[in-house]
Amino acid sequence: MVKKINNPVKIDYVNCIVEDTLKQIKPSLLTTFSDSNSNDNCNNGLDENQKPLNFIKCLLIQIKSTDTPKFLKFIKEYCSADILSRMPHIKRIKKINKQDLLLLLCSLDFLPNILEFEEFLSKKNLHLAYNKPRNDCNSTLEYIDIPEIYPPSKDICSCWSEIYWPMTWRGNPNDQILNDMEYNMTEIKNNLQLICEKSNMKFKEEEEAKVSSKALPVVTLFVNKKTGEAILSTDERHKSRPIDHSIMCGIRDVCAQLSEDGYLCLDYEVYTTHEPCSMCCMALIHSRISRLFYLKDMPKTGCLKNNYHMHSIKPLNSSYHVFQWVNEKIPLAVPNIDPDVCV
Repeated sequence: MVKKINNPVKIDYVNCIVEDTLKQIKPSLLTTFSDSNSNDNCNNGLDENQKPLNFIKCLLIQIKSTDTPKFLKFIKEYCSADILSRMPHIKRIKKINKQDLLLLLCSLDFLPNILEFEEFLSKKNLHLAYNKPRNDCNSTLEYIDIPEIYPPSKDICSCWSEIYWPMTWRGNPNDQILNDMEYNMTEIKNNLQLICEKSNMKFKEEEEAKVSSKALPVVTLFVNKKTGEAILSTDERHKSRPIDHSIMCGIRDVCAQLSEDGYLCLDYEVYTTHEPCSMCCMALIHSRISRLFYLKDMPKTGCLKNNYHMHSIKPLNSSYHVFQWVNEKIPLAVPNIDPDVCV
């Protein structure tokens, strides 16, 4: 593990760009419009591009400062399965005055309302004194919205702490992810240039053919990081089955060469010309690849960038990192494809 300051690789941690060439594709943490769940006070302290995209509704109670240890013990013993217990940057306590505190108890997914909380205490024969907090208008304030995701910068963390709920800045975990990766830029460039040339060659052959085969110029390269073995695949749906996209064909070719104790594409990185569709993205998840590099966006049918970010959906049983080539000094242009076609 190399410290960020000692890493010889140039990494723009704010924009997630490596060597001005590879842009990390990951779910957007923020939104550029006013979300219906967001606090109205947003406009007072946040720029439009600094607002959280999603929020978690949480149960809020008012307690005496002397009772803090009792409630923190309750949370530790009975609320460990709640999502808030996996968000250590969210502070549990907010001071009202010397005697009174606001306590962020749990998410509504864990205990949907204060009545459920009271019933829970009764079943466990627990006696904890609390009150329902009130807002500035003296109305009962039972719930509060907190950002679902970790703040992407220290400044935004401070701003969210003032507007939504107190948080602790612990550094951006994605910075460490980018910092710990290996980037053989020569190898990455050569592999992407190879599939770019093959794609343009296929497109040219199709244009010059007397009878069109309706072949799509989509090319994929599977590279075994342990052995260096590379398997090139192309889109074959025009020959046989409609599901024979280049990535699906590549996975099949890799599996055909596996030994009995091998597991799918575990040691492979994938290079492809066009942003893959949902079927191919999901197949890569099941195949356990580590990284995917691609050249051209498919805004309508691609499932990595603007639509689903399928490579990093948390409930799925695996994930992989995705980078897009963005170096304008070394453009790697591939043919356009019908935007409604899944590749």
